[in-house]
Amino acid sequence: MKRSSKSRETCKIIRPDKKGIIHVCETEDAIVKAVHLPHVSSMSSLAYVVQEKKSDPNLDIKRLVEDGIHPGPIYTELKKGQTVTLPNGKKIHGPDYWKAQKPGRKVAVVLDTFNSEKVYKLAKGADLLIHDSSFGKSMGRKAYESGHSTAAQAGHCAKMCGAGTLALTHFSGRYNAKDPLGELLSEAKQEFQSDEVFAAQDHMSIPIVRPSQRDSGLVDIPLDLDARPDQQEAMIAASKNS
Repeated sequence: MKRSSKSRETCKIIRPDKKGIIHVCETEDAIVKAVHLPHVSSMSSLAYVVQEKKSDPNLDIKRLVEDGIHPGPIYTELKKGQTVTLPNGKKIHGPDYWKAQKPGRKVAVVLDTFNSEKVYKLAKGADLLIHDSSFGKSMGRKAYESGHSTAAQAGHCAKMCGAGTLALTHFSGRYNAKDPLGELLSEAKQEFQSDEVFAAQDHMSIPIVRPSQRDSGLVDIPLDLDARPDQQEAMIAASKNS
């Protein structure tokens, strides 16, 4: 038989670094990293962390004008972080006139594991942690044997990561999603020591507020977690326009 002359598809093998972190990809807006977590037998799963990059620096126009530096091409150079020489011979540095950059948002996704300890450091400060919560605390052995987590373990992970909000997911069929999973929510909240916990649903949209906005109390997006996805989108849009 004659072999096909078509070129074969190739893939890039990404190996963990010395700390066990896998650098998946980087775009203009975000960095994606992953780490192996134990699942069942010799199989492992991957926990992913998506870190949004800081916003581009903005110039403090008020300070510039107060220092006698008026708008012009020089502003472009300063915003790029360059050092500029003024007509009087004085040198100024772009970063000295930058406003504080807004920190990026972080989301961690932890599924199919009975032990998420290895993701604690990588997911530190996550604004949203989505975590496997297949069983209640009373079924801890079942969770371990099947390579999954209890809601309490998810809450503990959120606490150790210092997460802002915890989304429970990957529920065993024995739990009624219409309940809405009261037992699991209660156990996760108790371990997390926070009420910022909800049960994720298919097609759910969740707004992730920047840390600077959340801490300042400038943004308060009402969200009915029992609403349909289209209703959630409407509430989010309304809050942005208010």
